[in-house]
Amino acid sequence: LNSFNIYPNPVTNVLNIKSVKEIIKVEITDILGKIIISENNPTNRINLEKLQSGLYSIKIIFKDESSIIQKIIK
Repeated sequence: LNSFNIYPNPVTNVLNIKSVKEIIKVEITDILGKIIISENNPTNRINLEKLQSGLYSIKIIFKDESSIIQKIIK
């Protein structure tokens, strides 16, 4: 996990993703598990300004098919 970081959290408008591994997909889900944002081959900056305030999960899928899930607050 030392090679992975998302910031700032809580996020205002833009979530930054720092990773040594290549990211192929990012999914952001609400507290009920509904996918709100899904981006294939994302940049390292995800625009979240249209999200309402609340608690979300972000799933990051890497090229080696591993993934990581973290909570984010907007």
